[in-house]
Amino acid sequence: MFLSFDTPCCHVKSPKAMCLDQRMVSERGGTAIHINEFDPATISFTYGDLFPAMRYKDGKPYREQVCTKDEIYGLIERFGLPQDWNSEGNNGPE
Repeated sequence: MFLSFDTPCCHVKSPKAMCLDQRMVSERGGTAIHINEFDPATISFTYGDLFPAMRYKDGKPYREQVCTKDEIYGLIERFGLPQDWNSEGNNGPE
């Protein structure tokens, strides 16, 4: 699994918003770094985009949650990647 981010934001020292999907690099340009290159104690995740994940009140188990690497893998296994099942944004705010 790779973390991808837009190259133009590389001048930002910290924090960086990243996506668990290498396709972003091939589609929009950017940089991909294998997830194992990060110390698990220095990285966290939300399932779906950060702002809807933390603000949208619909009772889904991944709302208002900040996840560890192991926890995000569990959510991806259970629900899939949001960009696969909701690529157009028609199925919720993810």
